[in-house]
Amino acid sequence: MEQPKVTLLLLDWDCRESFHIFNYLKKQDIPRDWFEVQWIEFYSRRSPEIGEVLASAQASGQVPPLDLWLVLDVPETYYYHKHFMYNAGIALARGELVCIMDSDAMLRPGFVRSLVEAFDRDPGMVLHLDEVRNVDRRFHPFAYPSFEEVLGPGCINWNGTATVGLADERTPLFTRNYGACMCAPRQAMVGLGGADEHVDYLGHVCGPYDLTFRMGNAGRKEVWHPSEFLYHVWHPGTDGGNNYIGPHDGRNNSTRALQARLRGETLPALENPAIRLLRENPGRDFPDAVLLDALFDPVRMADWVINPESMALSLCRQAYYGSRFEEAVERYRSLSDPPQQADFLAEMGRALSITGRRPEARGLLEKALAQDPALQLAHSVLGWLEHNERDYRQALWHFERALSVWDCLTDDFLLEALRGQAWAYLHSGRNTQAELAFREAGGYVSENNAGGKAEILLGLGQSLLSQGRFQEAGAIFAKGLALAAKAGREDLKISMDRQMEEVRGRGSRGQPGGWFKALWGRIFDLCGR
Repeated sequence: MEQPKVTLLLLDWDCRESFHIFNYLKKQDIPRDWFEVQWIEFYSRRSPEIGEVLASAQASGQVPPLDLWLVLDVPETYYYHKHFMYNAGIALARGELVCIMDSDAMLRPGFVRSLVEAFDRDPGMVLHLDEVRNVDRRFHPFAYPSFEEVLGPGCINWNGTATVGLADERTPLFTRNYGACMCAPRQAMVGLGGADEHVDYLGHVCGPYDLTFRMGNAGRKEVWHPSEFLYHVWHPGTDGGNNYIGPHDGRNNSTRALQARLRGETLPALENPAIRLLRENPGRDFPDAVLLDALFDPVRMADWVINPESMALSLCRQAYYGSRFEEAVERYRSLSDPPQQADFLAEMGRALSITGRRPEARGLLEKALAQDPALQLAHSVLGWLEHNERDYRQALWHFERALSVWDCLTDDFLLEALRGQAWAYLHSGRNTQAELAFREAGGYVSENNAGGKAEILLGLGQSLLSQGRFQEAGAIFAKGLALAAKAGREDLKISMDRQMEEVRGRGSRGQPGGWFKALWGRIFDLCGR
């Protein structure tokens, strides 16, 4: 049989309730032998729905919609590991390209053709397709809605011509679905050691973007298809239930993957033995039985066993990422053997700092930096600890270290470091630098965060006031007052009022004429007073 152009890799971990994707694959507008379809089940379920699909195709003399149905039979005492399933699919794939994709999506007839044509145009890329998502519950149970219906009421990320994420060039990791669909040459995947099977990717926090980032470090170009998308509608458990949560950036993007991208890594932290066999023997064909036997490593897989300690760690992380910091500290202290990895120590250090346990927080943060001197989060939190103790010189050193190595994708913590740097500049009397830092930080505050914007304006106004720019400072404080009132931030309103008194006093002493009186009247008008 001629080699397929694409292998489509579909995953299940005893969770899929609808198998409609096979109907969309039957309607692809290219010859069936252009692509092969794998369905990989992590546990032991052999879904009767898939059996019915195969039996129906056989009875009608049609080409089966499924080429490989691989049931891995991992015991249910293990938590699922998608990267292990990726590697099983990559190892057994016959296609030139491998596409790792959402297995309960809707696909247009040109889906597979779009993959082939994209690589014909640019073979040196790694390709992603974004996913259109509709959260309206009227689509459950699944009854084959039209694509136009999915793009209608309930659609959360369509701007009329494309997904919202596709238009976002500044923070694409937060607005594009990096886990929906990724496609690259099989040999390129094998050459970089396949998907990383480190325990940090166990469970919910994972995705093919681990491979994407490492391929980018190896010289492949990350490309997003401009016009082909997957489509997904609401169903119960869309985001899973009782998820095991590995370390992430607060938005389910794996910390390990982000660090691999930042540090230029190309090989995985933990390579699957079957992939290593292929990587070290390029061009050699191995029987499927040999690859399947190599796939399983009992020693490595022992870390995937569900036990009270691993779930307690997961609940600790869930509390931390949900900003329930008291609960996170409580759960951290209940762990009999807490992880000693630098990023986890930094996260718990931040939770301890936010809940007022500063000496304990400092200990964990310094321990984290001893392991990883470039760890941005640890530097940022230590910067704030030093700032609160009025050691502004040391605070600036930490903030500047954080900003010098910061991954531009992590905007939330970038804002924290910029805010800290700006306030430290201000309290050190470096007012021009403070002004610039506050202006930069303001660009990272979301539009609906009125309190955050008010705080930035308070600092910006103070930096202008300290430079003797009274009229500009007054206008900034006026805007800040309105935002503080909108956010219900009495503390900021009180601070703004005091600063306005300062503007009035210093401005009237330092400037001739009637401009200040006119400005003060304008401020009162803006604030509705």
